[in-house]
Amino acid sequence: MLRKLSYFILFIGFVIPVYSCNETPNKTKTNKTEEIRTEQFNKDAIDMALKYNAIYNCEDKIRALNLDIYSIDLEDNLIPKDGRPVLLKVAEVRDIVKINNKNIVLLIGELARESLLMRLETTLEQIEAIKIHPNMYEKEYAAIIAQISSISKNESSNVFIADGRCIELLFFSDIKSP
Repeated sequence: MLRKLSYFILFIGFVIPVYSCNETPNKTKTNKTEEIRTEQFNKDAIDMALKYNAIYNCEDKIRALNLDIYSIDLEDNLIPKDGRPVLLKVAEVRDIVKINNKNIVLLIGELARESLLMRLETTLEQIEAIKIHPNMYEKEYAAIIAQISSISKNESSNVFIADGRCIELLFFSDIKSP
């Protein structure tokens, strides 16, 4: 009986660690895959910014303020004096609407603890690309090149609103796993 108990304990002592060891690589592999996809997404977003001569570090500058953010801070960073577009990597599509006969995509993002609603005029081609996107209404981030024309703040909801034009979108789910 003691010998059977010893074999059982030896079996349990061997199987559980082996099973646990087999679980860890899968989780590590998944995390590594996501890291690789994130790196590729960031690289593709920068390439997209370079293609349009867009400012790609405006989000970092806003986060570096470490103060309460005011509309003027967003204007200084999202509406460059030289007229260049900006890259934003914190957007998710919320809706597509028609306002004054213009097609508008509504995106929401976070910048330095503040919510930013973007109302960007889009082309029919961009709308079709968004509509066929499999994760359109799921919480997924997109990088966007936008020409922002104005910033305001909705005081009742404490949300900043950026109006402008969508130049190009890149969805995270479009980045393929290696």
